[in-house]
Amino acid sequence: MAYMETAFKSGNAKTVNAMGSLTAIGTTSWFRVEHIPNGFFAQISGTSGTVTATCMFQFSNDGITLACKEGTTISLSGTATGAGVVADADGAKTQNPWVPWKYVRLSVSAISGTGAIVSASQVLGN
Repeated sequence: MAYMETAFKSGNAKTVNAMGSLTAIGTTSWFRVEHIPNGFFAQISGTSGTVTATCMFQFSNDGITLACKEGTTISLSGTATGAGVVADADGAKTQNPWVPWKYVRLSVSAISGTGAIVSASQVLGN
């Protein structure tokens, strides 16, 4: 959650672009990276009880062939208090190797909890 706290609580993020969401194991559609992003983040919400997910960002140059994975597994876990209320969120600041990739998507390898939904976003900032 350290990246999220830096990017959002300090007011550094200028724009957040929604990339898609998932309610089951799978991947979002490829998202075209139009600008050099400050980072990417995933968040989980649900309707009640504990919600958890394990996910990873993946990258491509053509939106078809997987070229690179960010490499860090993001584990999300929290208590859902109602539909649309974020229970947990985390992400990663963009590093130089990410810059060349034209497309990004979120891969969810595990998700559980009542009404659990994982959403991915691109952050454009300072």
